[in-house]
Amino acid sequence: MKLLWDKAIIILDANVLLRLFRLNQKSVSEILDLLNTMRNRIWIPYQVGLEYNKNRLEKIKESELSYNTIVDIVQNFIIKCETKMREYSGFGVHPVVDMESGINEILEFTKKKMEIITKEVSERSTSNHYSELHDRIGKIFEGKIGKDHADDVIEKLIKKAKDQLERGIGPGSADYEERRRKKLPDRECCGDFLIWEAMIEEAKSRGCSVIFVTEDAKSDWWLRKDGKTIGPLPELRRDFHARVDNTIYFYRFQQFLEISRNYFGKKISDDTVNDVKETGEDELDISDSSELDQRQRAMARARSAMDRELLLRKLARADISARELDKIRQSMLALEQRRSTSGAVESLHHERQQAELRRLQYEDAALSADLRHLEFAADDILRRISNLDTREIREGNERVALEISKLMDERENILKQIRSLNHALAENSAARRGRHLF
Repeated sequence: MKLLWDKAIIILDANVLLRLFRLNQKSVSEILDLLNTMRNRIWIPYQVGLEYNKNRLEKIKESELSYNTIVDIVQNFIIKCETKMREYSGFGVHPVVDMESGINEILEFTKKKMEIITKEVSERSTSNHYSELHDRIGKIFEGKIGKDHADDVIEKLIKKAKDQLERGIGPGSADYEERRRKKLPDRECCGDFLIWEAMIEEAKSRGCSVIFVTEDAKSDWWLRKDGKTIGPLPELRRDFHARVDNTIYFYRFQQFLEISRNYFGKKISDDTVNDVKETGEDELDISDSSELDQRQRAMARARSAMDRELLLRKLARADISARELDKIRQSMLALEQRRSTSGAVESLHHERQQAELRRLQYEDAALSADLRHLEFAADDILRRISNLDTREIREGNERVALEISKLMDERENILKQIRSLNHALAENSAARRGRHLF
């Protein structure tokens, strides 16, 4: 094992780099210091860099959405508690225990804390943190990224990938059909396969083993049994050994930190390891609130039944006949049934709106990425024009003039697309604002 950690190249998957955008500042700093220490040993395939840059902004949006969601949940909790306390004020919450005072103290404390938190969130922008994180990652991996292949080589690799993935063989086969259904580009559908081939190619050229760090837990990378991960797929290790005559070891991010902090003698606190563990890919997706909504509806039904029985007990002590009391009970049950049906419809409507809002947010990120790509292409055309021989331009060289004219037409085309994308972004933004109104 010592020989492995002494000599092997350390390759990080895109999902590991993207995980850094979900960790707190202290954890990020410790991990980047560790990666900088092993800088002469780390490397990533071109495809990993491509996926990192494509998904980085989406991860930032997910992080922002997560803490905004938490703030909304706490604020809604305060409002609901205060509303219920007012409703119960006429006949008391508990006949023996003074619950009101204790609950009011909790609510006041929570409100003050939330005011402090929301003020800090509004005053301390995350843009600088994410920008510095991106810059540090760029510096650590400068010169440590594999080269992209020529188009004809990529075409052959994708053809080979399709042949295997369609038969359920190799990295990427677990979600290949799903990606095809989404009509993603071939390179995205075959991304994991391209990463695997690049790792083998690099290890073969260096004549060494590989430590691969990934957060991909799917069955096309790992051997799983009875819901537990046993280790890397034996087929992959055999393939690697047959083609490289060396060994490959897989590590999840948390496991890699625990081992490497001892080997490289770098301070990685237990808090940082726990932070990585708690923000794992296997966590509950907070945007999927169906289970939470079901629990809340069940609790609401239970509270409603308690309210009904409490009121009926009070009426029973009043001068009301048993027949009239039974009529009141039946009316309350019928009203509850109508409210329950109405609540289910409203909840379904809300879930659909939230799903549409998430779709618009992801679409917004994709449009923004396309926009940046086109803006870069437009700037690149200007750079290419400026690099043309100025003497030839002055002498009126027809070839140069024709090339400039062609480039300017191409740039005008791109600018039209940019205007169209800006319009789409504006419409998307308006749609999102409309969704927030409901």
